[in-house]
Amino acid sequence: FSPVTGCFNYTSYAQSLTTMALRRVCCLTSWFRIPEQGMKRFEVLSQASAVAIGTSLSVDAPQQSLLFLTSAHVVQPWAWRAYYPQEWIDFVKPTHAKYTIDIRETQSGKMIASYELDKESIIVHPSRDVAALSLTEESKVKFRVAQEAPVLPVHLSDERLTPKHRLEVAGYSLSEEELHEDEDEDDFFGKSLEDYVRTGHRGQIPEALSKVRFLHRTENQAFLRTPKVLMQGMCGGPVLDQQNSQLCYGTIEGIVSESSKSKLAGGAAYIESTILREWLYPQTTNSNSN
Repeated sequence: FSPVTGCFNYTSYAQSLTTMALRRVCCLTSWFRIPEQGMKRFEVLSQASAVAIGTSLSVDAPQQSLLFLTSAHVVQPWAWRAYYPQEWIDFVKPTHAKYTIDIRETQSGKMIASYELDKESIIVHPSRDVAALSLTEESKVKFRVAQEAPVLPVHLSDERLTPKHRLEVAGYSLSEEELHEDEDEDDFFGKSLEDYVRTGHRGQIPEALSKVRFLHRTENQAFLRTPKVLMQGMCGGPVLDQQNSQLCYGTIEGIVSESSKSKLAGGAAYIESTILREWLYPQTTNSNSN
């Protein structure tokens, strides 16, 4: 509301909703280093969006008890060879990998901080493209003492979507453009990973799309219609209630090719929050259903 004009500022309101949605999502980067192949530093293996949830169904879970949901194919690309046809992937083993959650400015995408994830904490859904990881003990401390919460956790809804829901999708698309040579590496994380901010690696661009609607549900998957086809990197991002960004209806699993001849062409497949709840909180959800 503008005290000068006496009018409600819908543009500012929409921008504030978008900012809140982007504070519910972060970037996940998987890295690899194969000493046997002479690699001295970690290099980028893959990237996706990620969303934080509590380790319990409590809405107000403490920061040190967060899990980060992201795409399993990004965390374990060697298990998803259809997505990664490169022959050298065969040489990458779990022992060669590490993972970071990267926090970026919601407008520019500029790196603010990075937190390492505990690779021993990885759990992968048995049939869906989603994995969960927690912070290392050191990162938990840094995360907890940050002046501002690095990322705001979401609450997984116990409700399935219908066409009446007003939705927003948030994530970080990948840019093929090289980062600027004059960027100060102190603005980024880990000096041992400085190659990340030099040539050859992709930047991540914040995106929040409103006017998203439920499209279709089959026995195995559910789909959304987005105002534009989602870009690479958006997988793993949350499907949020447009008015209450804390309420999450699932995570993006994949993008339907525009060349598909079905009504799903250009849509986005997502993993429903009810499925995520059953996977992550089986005792709680089972007791509630009895």
